[in-house]
Amino acid sequence: MFSKLLSITLLTATTLACGSCAPTTAPLTQQKTTDEERSTYSKEGINWQPCTQLSFAKWFPSYVATDSLECATIEVPLQQALETMDKPTVIKLALSRLPATGSDEDKLGTLINISGGPGQSGLDVSAIDSAAYAKLSKHFDIIGYAPRGVYPSTPTVKCSTTARMLFPEDVEQFTKGCWEHTPNDLLAQLGADYAVDDIEAIRKAIDAPKINLIGYSYGTKIAALYAEKFPTHLRAGVLDGIVNLNETDLQVAYNQAQEAQRTFERFVQSCRQQTECYFADTSTVQQAEAKLAKLYLYIENNELYDLDHQLISTMNMSWVLGDLLTWPEQWPLLNELLVSINNKDFELFKTLIDDSKNDVDYATFASISCADGAPTNDKKMDYIDEIKRIDAQLTWDDYREFNDEEILDACYYWPIAGSDVPHIPKMQLSAPPLLLVAQTNDPATPYINAQMMQKYLNATLLTRRSDGHTLALADLSYCVDNQVVNYLIDPNNFATQRDGSRKNNLYCAK
Repeated sequence: MFSKLLSITLLTATTLACGSCAPTTAPLTQQKTTDEERSTYSKEGINWQPCTQLSFAKWFPSYVATDSLECATIEVPLQQALETMDKPTVIKLALSRLPATGSDEDKLGTLINISGGPGQSGLDVSAIDSAAYAKLSKHFDIIGYAPRGVYPSTPTVKCSTTARMLFPEDVEQFTKGCWEHTPNDLLAQLGADYAVDDIEAIRKAIDAPKINLIGYSYGTKIAALYAEKFPTHLRAGVLDGIVNLNETDLQVAYNQAQEAQRTFERFVQSCRQQTECYFADTSTVQQAEAKLAKLYLYIENNELYDLDHQLISTMNMSWVLGDLLTWPEQWPLLNELLVSINNKDFELFKTLIDDSKNDVDYATFASISCADGAPTNDKKMDYIDEIKRIDAQLTWDDYREFNDEEILDACYYWPIAGSDVPHIPKMQLSAPPLLLVAQTNDPATPYINAQMMQKYLNATLLTRRSDGHTLALADLSYCVDNQVVNYLIDPNNFATQRDGSRKNNLYCAK
């Protein structure tokens, strides 16, 4: 079913709006926001405080070392609706900062981390124990933030009374709940174009003439749009796991489905080379999928509950499996999970569901996705046909046939159309040269995305021949990390050849 694509890619969703799902609380904002209004921020400046203070205790997962981090918030008012004089909602963006370790002479500015999802918090910018990260943090203050609507930024998108949810049982009721429990002017102003202006608000709040950006997955969309809109305010930009700005959401989903299927097949082939592989007794893709289907059917036909005492669904299965498929470093864990479920041991499965809930909240993921990509009501029938065409590309979790209602996700019921406009980005001469980072077998942002965006942006493309989705500065590749750091330190002279021209393509074997 189509919803499984969401669990695999954690990228822009594509669905159809529903006119019957009228908002029930704060009014929708229908007027376009001006650049000046969007970039407003608290005039008092940023009051950085140690993140170890009790007031920030819930900002980070327990494993994050916050000793060296500073925390703060800035205010970004929303645009007031035309049809009401009600005071618009004021967003408080949660920020974190890892101060540069070098001297004032060493400092080259601020690097802002833009997380993926959409809907992931990017607050964890704590130091990684690697030479590349140490070199980077010598020269830059590194700032992370939770995007608008994402906890602990306030207000937070809320779609049900359930605190944490990986995927709702009733998608239509869940979507209506978003408009009942969340300020409607916030939901109407969650898309990528508003996220770009939040980056600009952060730049103004830190009083920086230029900033540096590193965007991951969905965050590359925000970084590319920022480079296009504010070229003179950007010193350098790294995009890792590239979103193609010129694709419709259905094109995105189609390409992702194809690549995710290829990744599953590579995983099965790799697994068969190992001992105790769940697919050891299979020799074809069809046999492997049939064996996986048995696990899906067991989950569907038995009442199993996660650590929050919520019913485990087959969508939970797709979400967790899709996440583990994304990075080859996690393939052994994926096989361990399949073996354990087959043995009716569900403790690992429950732990991984819990980890996924900590990583991305479905309410914010769905709401931001729909704010970008929910189409108009008149596309409903075409949309369903397209979903079926997309679904045919991805077969590893087709454990049974699904009806039309089962393939619909939250955006189908979203009451307003998305604001995203696919286009070929046009870079100004004043924009800095950008660095794109991509892996050849990326299931979430296919490699062709990077190749196309390289042409549009006239950027340097750093390619790693590998499976996986995003890796820059994660200590997964010495080659990639050092190239990224060297670029950020000197973007104008990076990859420059003897004749003064710039290399368009660089490669890392590992």
